[in-house]
Amino acid sequence: LKKLDTSHNKLTGEIPDQIGKDSSLESLLLNSNSLSGRIPESLSRLANLTALDLSSNRLNSTIPSSLSRLHSLSYFNVSRNRLEGEIPEALASRFTNPSVFANNRGLCGKPLGLECQNVKRRRRRKLILLITLAASGALLLLLCCCGYVFSLWKWRHKIRSGLTRDKKGTPSRTSRASSGGTRGGEDNNNGGPKLVMFNNKISLAETLEATRQFDEENVLSRGRYGLVFKATFKDGMVLSVRRLMDGASITDATFRNQAEALGRVKHKNVTVLRGYYCGPPDLRLLVYDYMPNGNLSTLLQEASHQDGHVLNWPMRHLIALGIARGLSFLHSLSIIHGDLKPQ
Repeated sequence: LKKLDTSHNKLTGEIPDQIGKDSSLESLLLNSNSLSGRIPESLSRLANLTALDLSSNRLNSTIPSSLSRLHSLSYFNVSRNRLEGEIPEALASRFTNPSVFANNRGLCGKPLGLECQNVKRRRRRKLILLITLAASGALLLLLCCCGYVFSLWKWRHKIRSGLTRDKKGTPSRTSRASSGGTRGGEDNNNGGPKLVMFNNKISLAETLEATRQFDEENVLSRGRYGLVFKATFKDGMVLSVRRLMDGASITDATFRNQAEALGRVKHKNVTVLRGYYCGPPDLRLLVYDYMPNGNLSTLLQEASHQDGHVLNWPMRHLIALGIARGLSFLHSLSIIHGDLKPQ
């Protein structure tokens, strides 16, 4: 049997599954009857079928996706039934005329142009998922940005706090001593004047002896605030001692506080303050490291060339940069030098 045509016969009941056993069947026309029930899956075994017309019946349920395996099928019509669900994509891509699926209230998808509810739900879930992922990503990015800004703020606050301590925080003389600083000099037990040394144990008497009582021959430089003397101690140690001019406008307490603050300043382009003295007889001293290579003024003089010192332009540039860096560091701590000169 190659062709079976029972159309327009008012047949009722379901399409029998046994019809799928006739593998030689090429045309099956069951249209315009009152057939009901499901479309049998067994029809997918009719490999030679070229025409299948099930239109104008009362068939219900869904269109079996297995019908897409009928590769020889060239004519297909299931219109005017009670079918429902989504049209299988493989069939929809082969039979693009909407009329072969028309008048089935429950059918949806291509080529009818009706969107299925389950497809809508899937798309809605997909959209919700995408929105959730985007919102989560944006929230994570926002948290990362907030964390970065907070870390940057905390870092800057830490730096500013450190600078503030350098500007305002002046340790007490007792805390200086407990942190490793030692003191010597004409001391008494009731808090009298002392030579305060941050690292070395040197007395005022030893300092006076090292400068030969501030002998003129030991003068290294002269400035607006006083003279700088070379101090050579018995153990061979050499320091520079600046004797400040008498009649200074600041009080002893202010001088001590400023000297303590200067003692904390550490920078490669700033000379380290080693100690200070404030007391009678109207004497104020600042003790620094001794610079054995002389001063900049000497190096800049033409006479220095006789000793083999050649100060070319790159070297002068480096010296100028070092001075600028040292001044910039002092200014960042609100410390004004006030007496910058090459001597």
